[in-house]
Amino acid sequence: MPKKSDVNVVRLQNPTVFLAAEVQDLFRKAFAANELVHFDDNQTAFMELVADPYAGVFVGQEGGKLLGLGIIMLPATALQKKPRVFHFWCEGSAALRRALQNAGLAYMREAGYTSFWAINATGAQAQVYARLYKGMGKARELGTVVEFDFSESG
Repeated sequence: MPKKSDVNVVRLQNPTVFLAAEVQDLFRKAFAANELVHFDDNQTAFMELVADPYAGVFVGQEGGKLLGLGIIMLPATALQKKPRVFHFWCEGSAALRRALQNAGLAYMREAGYTSFWAINATGAQAQVYARLYKGMGKARELGTVVEFDFSESG
């Protein structure tokens, strides 16, 4: 069982962190299974994201290794009603997962929010997907994400 002192979470705010191979490797691993976003195709966008005041990009370290990533997007306009978890990935311990979750919750609370949205693009049932955020509040399914491909239509 890792000691609490072995777990550390920091918010990235300087785009130059992406000069470090360790950070690039973390993002590659964290987004490897993401069907919507791939790190290597979007490095510039991620560099801009860490400097965005409406984004909280948190990395989790355990035992000297980067093993977790959480990205929270705060509403930037009145049309966006709630913060959303853009991405959450952790291959570390439960202690690291909780530390990442707590950092995200603190970030949202500091901005005045008490709830958030997370889009399930995994294909898993909502209750299975909601386990990822266990400890972050009560989950309620609001709908589904449906993709329409019109590349071959009229």
